[in-house]
Amino acid sequence: MNVLKFGFLSVLTVSMTMSATVLTAEDSEINPNAPIIRKELKDLQNYRYGNISVMELSNLQPLVDVLVPLKKPDINQFAGASNCKTEFQDEIRRVFDEEGGEFDQNIPEHGQITKSGPCKAFITFTQRMKEYEEAIFDNAYVITVRYNDKRFDRNETPQIIGLLTVKAAMGGSGIEDNISQVSNPYTVYDLSKLSISNTSLSLKEYCENQILQGAYEDKTADIQDLGSGFLAKPIGVADTISQNDVQTYIRISEGSPVDFYNPHVLTVGAFDGISYLYYGDPVKKIIKETVMVPDYADSSKMVKETVEKEVLIYNRSLPKYGVELKYGIEDINYPSVWSNRMSLNAIWGGARLGVVLPSSGWAGVSDNFGAKRTLTTGGIGVNGSIDFNIPVIPSETGVFNASASFVSGDATIQDELLLANQKEGGELRNFLIRSHGALSYTFAIKVDNTNLFRFRLGGAFYGVEAWYKTEIDDGGGGVKDTSINSRNQFIGGILGRVEYMNTAASTPFGVSLQFFDAALSGTAWLQIPITDEFNLRLDGRFFAPVIREAYSWERSSVFLPTARFILNF
Repeated sequence: MNVLKFGFLSVLTVSMTMSATVLTAEDSEINPNAPIIRKELKDLQNYRYGNISVMELSNLQPLVDVLVPLKKPDINQFAGASNCKTEFQDEIRRVFDEEGGEFDQNIPEHGQITKSGPCKAFITFTQRMKEYEEAIFDNAYVITVRYNDKRFDRNETPQIIGLLTVKAAMGGSGIEDNISQVSNPYTVYDLSKLSISNTSLSLKEYCENQILQGAYEDKTADIQDLGSGFLAKPIGVADTISQNDVQTYIRISEGSPVDFYNPHVLTVGAFDGISYLYYGDPVKKIIKETVMVPDYADSSKMVKETVEKEVLIYNRSLPKYGVELKYGIEDINYPSVWSNRMSLNAIWGGARLGVVLPSSGWAGVSDNFGAKRTLTTGGIGVNGSIDFNIPVIPSETGVFNASASFVSGDATIQDELLLANQKEGGELRNFLIRSHGALSYTFAIKVDNTNLFRFRLGGAFYGVEAWYKTEIDDGGGGVKDTSINSRNQFIGGILGRVEYMNTAASTPFGVSLQFFDAALSGTAWLQIPITDEFNLRLDGRFFAPVIREAYSWERSSVFLPTARFILNF
């Protein structure tokens, strides 16, 4: 059995290097490596196992003009051809379809056809049409070294290996059937030698420009999908995401799977917050859209047609500014309203900075979901977080995330939060998270253009205070005095997190899982794109200690559902 065809990438890489050398030599007329590349391009298993990308180009006409040697014939070019009798025209078409264009002179009808001037012209027209139909192609696939289009910041020039032109009718419905029918692949050397008519632009440069401009559909996942008796794809061909593309990291973490076509985004959470973002720097993108147009043959009928249009995508760059009101201390696993922590933050770029509010707000809704709160609030505080890139390795794949908070003042003693079942010497306790901090190194990868991961590894800490309310007996059966004091505890440990987002499904989804201090927290979400401007997101968040008992200020498990309404305008 073949060992995952690793030789394909090696051969192609060497071939491309040799091709570049050949191109610089003026007296070289043939690339000696071209036959090797063509052979590899025709082997379907190379696409299954190779570290390559397959891009279906959207605009074929410039390629057709250069690669198809014949022009589509016009019956008006053949004098009198239209005067051939209709029944003779039908017979001529049948002979070409079924008999290869051979007319049997023993058949009287064929004798009449071959002696008729108009029908002889129609035979020539039909023959030319068949030749054109054999030469014309319906799809063109550019094969490149595994291409990272940087999804939200396309600027990497693709390394082209070759071009495949195929007829959709040749191989049924699957892309692999189409590619398996290719008889004459074009190598990168071939494309460099061919130019677009009346321009100095080579076909190689044209293909590069089409990919850089996004005028393609990535078919890599289709060609490398499981099935047809092939082995699974090898592990390790995912593309890392550049550390300069901080917005991609943030979108993975926040579960933002859809592109926004307008600059303003308002998100209203059913329980845990509200936010507004403004994006000011759009990026152009070519998308395909299905529209209804009049039928060319019958203008009274409407048919579907796929057209291309240019749109502006706003959330491919960091937001210029925004504001949010939210619950949660996710860095230490305490989610949503159960945390009893509400903050108001300003947002710009990848940074958040704001205040911790001295109020529980509507956090009591947590109790309605069976997640009874155990934490209280204090005075006003400060908090902030930032995603930032610092080059630490040559491949430029890492982004740091840092966050911290501090709450001032005394804890608010809330009688409903006093844990009567956890007395210590008659003292009833409230718990306050006084401070926290976290720093993690993160990197992100794309398995393909629709499946994205972000991995974090770092550390976190927090300080918790137990506030006691002690009632002192006055000796006569009454309360003489009430004292309030506190006890501090510091907890720290390794922080690890995995976040996943799928953007291809009709309802994008994602999950995340975090480990800290022998406890797990996580989120699972599903986003329903009702329109381009309005999305509904459903998610559930949980927390549970896994290899230790719950602390006095925790629950053995917490689960909180919520819904978010996302408006883009």
